[in-house]
Amino acid sequence: MCMGLASQASLWKALSTSPAVKFLHIPPQINLALWLLAVCILTLVFCTYLLKTVYHFEAVKREFCHPVRVNFFFAPLVAGMTLAIAVPPVIAESVHPSVWCIFMAPLLILELKIYGQWLSGGEKRLSKVANPSTHLSVVGNFVGSLLAARLDWKEPAIFLWAVGLAHYLVLFVTLYQRLPTSETLPKELHPVFFLFLAAPATASWAWETIFGEFDTVSRIMYFVALFIYTSLVVRMKLFRGFRN
Repeated sequence: MCMGLASQASLWKALSTSPAVKFLHIPPQINLALWLLAVCILTLVFCTYLLKTVYHFEAVKREFCHPVRVNFFFAPLVAGMTLAIAVPPVIAESVHPSVWCIFMAPLLILELKIYGQWLSGGEKRLSKVANPSTHLSVVGNFVGSLLAARLDWKEPAIFLWAVGLAHYLVLFVTLYQRLPTSETLPKELHPVFFLFLAAPATASWAWETIFGEFDTVSRIMYFVALFIYTSLVVRMKLFRGFRN
């Protein structure tokens, strides 16, 4: 929910500030309302989970060791960086670079843990734990790259983009193979299949922001995301109903 609202806030900010759609006269208040709502919900979720950590630490520990649930630890960090990108102009023209550092530090620590397990093998090797929610561990790189590019930090932006691309390609191939050892996703979590298009779509946007033009690389990632989106839309039966 936090990531969805943050993405919507970012979308409406782009629409209200883009010269290409200026004739639509999109009010910036939509961006502001969505951004404030997303901030409130993210704060509420963070405080709730903080209380859960204090009073039910063992439950949080089990979630951290779970092959599916561990990926959702990336979600608030990705949502926070998306909100930094979507900050309304009436609040700030841009965020302070320390905001990027605050979100990227724990995200990189999580990535070193997760990617290290993929690399070293064992019980948590990628071929065994890969599922669509694993995209959350990759999307963070592209969102962090996009935010770094907005701050004119080109080298960190390229670094994160490269790390994200390397692990996205490995994850993409692993998920397409549908190995019998892979973790099965519960039916009620099937909507996270749309995370398949989050990584290439964000990668396209990040690359365009880094280099200032929608060039061949941006187009390739965009068309990959477009094809995956079309592929999921024609399979709507996959998202109907819930497990009893």
